[in-house]
Amino acid sequence: MIPILLTDTVTPDPERALYYTMLWGLEGVMLRTVEQGRVPHLNLPRLRHHLDEAEMPVMAVSPGLFESSVFDTQQWMNDLFLLDEVLTFTKKMNCPLIEVSAFSSPETPQERSTAFKKAVQVLQKAGDRAAKAQTTLAVLNEEGSISATSTQLAELLSQVNHPNVRAAWSPYTAMRLGEDIKTATQRIAGMTESVRLRDGIIQPSGWKEKVLGTGDLNLPEILSVLHKTGFRGLFVQEVFTEPKGPTGLHSATALIHLIRAITQKTS
Repeated sequence: MIPILLTDTVTPDPERALYYTMLWGLEGVMLRTVEQGRVPHLNLPRLRHHLDEAEMPVMAVSPGLFESSVFDTQQWMNDLFLLDEVLTFTKKMNCPLIEVSAFSSPETPQERSTAFKKAVQVLQKAGDRAAKAQTTLAVLNEEGSISATSTQLAELLSQVNHPNVRAAWSPYTAMRLGEDIKTATQRIAGMTESVRLRDGIIQPSGWKEKVLGTGDLNLPEILSVLHKTGFRGLFVQEVFTEPKGPTGLHSATALIHLIRAITQKTS
């Protein structure tokens, strides 16, 4: 179980983001937006310089693929084309994981059934491309997507049935949608490659961000469930509470201590 940082939740500046990653004791980074560019359209020489200087691996990238409607054929075909560019980028970065979306959810149940079938076909095509590059795709559960809930994500991945198409699990999204976190995590754990982590509390006025381990997200339970299923993937820390320096440090420390406690208990 490897704790890493989604860098642009702290800063788009790669040098500062890597500084925080090292300072907080995290073991790698997920890249999404760096400076003014989105993966894979980044200043590669400058980025490699900072990564090599910090001796920090890129463990995952999030290029924003398959976020549109699956009925927009031109867009998902463009995304497949862009996936080839992303795979070239990840090869240069020695990065094993690409986080992707699962298309926006249509409004009617009839459309959803058709969209689901189309999404399965597109993700199978994407999985074949990833397999040739010895890379894995991880589909994120997001509000408003075909795979918003753990049940929907598990169903989608079961239908895709591709060894290179796995889950990027967001307990935060599950909690926002009213799912029981333990049950949802148990449902998706065996398919999961990475876990997005942000904590908070749901108030009448809306969501309030909190340091990991101090909100409504039961982090020890989530880690315990995943560990029991043999999860050895990525825990991706997101930082939205201000000031980000100290709150990010507190969250990273809590995560690292929990990982150590759970792995030592069963070793």
